[in-house]
Amino acid sequence: MGFIKNKLIIIIGSIAILLSAAYIIYSLSTSGLFTSPPPDIPLTVTEEIRLDNLGSAGRLEGNVALVSVFANDNKCSWDFDSEKDRQVRENMLSYIDIAAEWLSVQAEGYGKTLNFCYARDVQSDLYFETSLDVNCMDLQKAVDKSAPVEWEYIDKNIDSAGIKEKYGCESIVYFIFINQTDEGGTAAYALNVYNRSLDYPYEICFLPVNFGSSFTAPSVIAHELLHTFGAPDLYSTDDNYNSVNYGTTLEFKSYCEENMPSDIMMTTNVIVDGESIKLTDCIENEITEITAYYIGWLDTPPPEVDEYGLVHNQFENYNG
Repeated sequence: MGFIKNKLIIIIGSIAILLSAAYIIYSLSTSGLFTSPPPDIPLTVTEEIRLDNLGSAGRLEGNVALVSVFANDNKCSWDFDSEKDRQVRENMLSYIDIAAEWLSVQAEGYGKTLNFCYARDVQSDLYFETSLDVNCMDLQKAVDKSAPVEWEYIDKNIDSAGIKEKYGCESIVYFIFINQTDEGGTAAYALNVYNRSLDYPYEICFLPVNFGSSFTAPSVIAHELLHTFGAPDLYSTDDNYNSVNYGTTLEFKSYCEENMPSDIMMTTNVIVDGESIKLTDCIENEITEITAYYIGWLDTPPPEVDEYGLVHNQFENYNG
């Protein structure tokens, strides 16, 4: 009898120990002591953009001035004594012409009137040359929304108010052309007002001659220009590190790939004989309704905006 009693005590004690151990393990697991810290919480995506100032690129309609700056920086330089660099410069100016003409035609399709003023040659008052003691092709500028050296150059050397008065325009976009020739260089990018104001109002497209295995073509200029007026990339999702804040997701990206593969914010290439290439004499991409909405050409958002939970454009709540 005593043996059975002792055995029962051992069993009950073992059960108590197991229950205690289980409780301790559960408590530790829920305490977070042995778990990895949670990932950084992404920036909150707001449902609308409210800005008091849309920067130098307000609305993509009416008269718009495009200022071209051919700049030496601390990594790349131009030599206009050489025929090669003069030809590249001539190409870049001609690409602006192609991009401007294409955008004007696209605007007509949405019932908008759009006229561009830009440098066609080096004699134009919209053409500039300079040297900047900074690496212009630094994507950190887009991350930080800051380009103080470039902004200060524009502020001190370009009469933006005079340009607006002379050409009767409300919007100005500044192109900075960099003679980047190495294949490992930084891609073209835009520093633009979207969901927060900049320290200076000047919106800039940084345009390298070459980047990676690609190059600046008319479609690249049009693509970057559209960024300054609010167009999002359709080939990627929101990058919270860059504070893009459109609300684009993988699902929306897949939808765009399937339904608007030739939108210029999806790709700057076209398919020719089964090969994806950039054209230098024309643009054969399109501006679909989703891009048209984000640049203010449509007052009512396409159904995809709310279907995919995207942020409404920056013009809906702007009265400027």
